Amino acid sequence: MAEIRPVGDLAHEMEFVYEGLCDQRYQPSQALIALLHACHDALADMVEGVVAGRPISDGAALIAVINGFRKHPDQERRAAGRGYRASASGARACFS
Repeated sequence: MAEIRPVGDLAHEMEFVYEGLCDQRYQPSQALIALLHACHDALADMVEGVVAGRPISDGAALIAVINGFRKHPDQERRAAGRGYRASASGARACFS
């Protein structure tokens, strides 16, 4: 079961964000949607990896981005006119 701990860790961090959205502590934005999309993609990859018996990501990069967002939700940054990749590095660019 230890191999699925990262799945729970990332899912719990996402839960904090969804609760904040529901409680209106956070405002929806394109960057936040992209971050959550990246998290969902990562969770899907993790679950597929567990099922296939492959090593999975620890989710630490996305968890760090979520934590940064939760500490400073008003500091979202995004370069005007630039595309956004649904990845930890792309999410970090918006919330670092």
